[in-house]
Amino acid sequence: MRASTNAVQLGLDAAAVGGMVNLWGSYLIFVRVAVR
Repeated sequence: MRASTNAVQLGLDAAAVGGMVNLWGSYLIFVRVAVR
């Protein structure tokens, strides 16, 4: 039970980090296009 909870927490953390990286990447692309 505890191991599965740990796996779920890791999955949520990975999803949160992936979402932040995705947003940051979109922001950088937007800035590049706007500057150009």
